[in-house]
Amino acid sequence: MKKYLFSLALFIGLVFALEAKVKIKLAPNQLGKQAAEFLQASDFENLHQLFAEKMASSLTPERMKKSFSGLFAQFGELNSINEFVVKRTAESDYYQQAVTFEKQQFFLEFTLNDKNRFTSFMLRPYKATYEWTPPAYAADSSQYYEQRVTICDSMKLDGVFTLPKSPKFKSIVVFVHGSGPNDMDETLGPNKLFKDLALGLAANGIASLRYNKRTYDYPSTMAKKANSLTIQQVVVDDAAEAIELAKLMSGKKVVLLGHSLGGYCAPMISEIAQPDAVITMAGSFSPLEDLLLSQY
Repeated sequence: MKKYLFSLALFIGLVFALEAKVKIKLAPNQLGKQAAEFLQASDFENLHQLFAEKMASSLTPERMKKSFSGLFAQFGELNSINEFVVKRTAESDYYQQAVTFEKQQFFLEFTLNDKNRFTSFMLRPYKATYEWTPPAYAADSSQYYEQRVTICDSMKLDGVFTLPKSPKFKSIVVFVHGSGPNDMDETLGPNKLFKDLALGLAANGIASLRYNKRTYDYPSTMAKKANSLTIQQVVVDDAAEAIELAKLMSGKKVVLLGHSLGGYCAPMISEIAQPDAVITMAGSFSPLEDLLLSQY
């Protein structure tokens, strides 16, 4: 009996020893909650343990304590940990843990490496998340299908064709975004302007192509080039490539639909890509310096 109890105790001891050595790989939402809890408790030593090596060397516990002490003084204590959001781009998946301080809400945003360690960690302005509902005029799922594609060989952008199931459709509309780092749906709050339009067009037998803007799919890369980027690189060239992709569906008319900045750039895009028709929605005709005054 004693021998049995000794063997059992030894086995349990080995199990605990193994558990101490083997770190269970947490899901991103669990890591987000854990990071927020460490921050809430001002436990910068344990928060630091979540970081990848390069980041850990530059963002030390002492540096975090100094930075977040100023944040707590300005916005108060971290009161609650809220929803978890994933922003998927061609560059990386950005994980956002919503947190509420006494005076302000933020996202704790982080990226992960293949070892599940943080490669970036920062505060972002909070944006409320909404559940999108299709408009009344949208096609139902029996009327269309969607095909994922990529735009631009040099810097691949995620895109999607929305195609009516009727083989008789004759036109394809290519959507070009307004200013800012827009996704392919041109999401703003609870609204998805381009997705609404794509499904409305599908209900009327018209295909469409929409894609993520370069500044949405590659935010870090674009931020590093911010002082040298031109409108040609940010809007025009990618839109022209999207139109060329749409033209590969032979026998179909390709229509450029530019919204706001996309409408402003429509003449430049058209000169390169030669669409069959152009639609501008709230496209400006003013010189940029005059437009800036009226916008602000």
